[in-house]
Amino acid sequence: MSKLVHTTKGRIITLGTLLVLGLALTLTLVQRAESAPYANPFWGNASASPESAIGSVANLAISPEGVDMRTGELFWDHFLFRTPGVRGDLSFAFRWRSMINGSSQMGRQILPSFETTSQYVVINQQNRNGPGGHAVDIRRPSGRTDRFLFNRAGYTAPADVFDVLTAGPGGTYILTDKWQRLIKFNVQGMPTSADDPSGNKVLFTYNALYQITSMTELPPNWWTPR
Repeated sequence: MSKLVHTTKGRIITLGTLLVLGLALTLTLVQRAESAPYANPFWGNASASPESAIGSVANLAISPEGVDMRTGELFWDHFLFRTPGVRGDLSFAFRWRSMINGSSQMGRQILPSFETTSQYVVINQQNRNGPGGHAVDIRRPSGRTDRFLFNRAGYTAPADVFDVLTAGPGGTYILTDKWQRLIKFNVQGMPTSADDPSGNKVLFTYNALYQITSMTELPPNWWTPR
């Protein structure tokens, strides 16, 4: 049994509870009293030199102590738990980055591994549906943000990104990577499902406050935050 627990403004947030061989383990994060309340997951990244979109290349710049040797930014990755899944093990973790501005639902500068988001950004108020009139920012669990610029025919990805962003119904978006894995977003920009080419998927539900309420793997396996 595994669960994620979160309180919006409380001082203590339970990040994960595991029941393994009859032993329960609860991981908690003590939130600083002066931290701003969580409002939405659209944090910013103040790094002057964004890392490579290729994770294995980006990690080459990070020392064993968690320091980006290009920028001096501090990284801290914290593994929570892994559970068997149909498509392979599903891992849950968090990343803290010192140059992240803002908070996720898990805390200030803390990025959950399961959360990729999309955000519609207006660039030209007078012609937002013209070429370059708007963009969609994709925020990733790594802390990288990729801006897809609208060009009438669709969305243009950054030069080092091979994902394809397409518009879905009703102001939603679909992100497809080079292995044909899909992330579908709702109108708020939160992920609703992660699908693979074989038809396996993980479904996510969020409330109106951008807080995750459940994750369900199909074929069934589920986690409910409490």
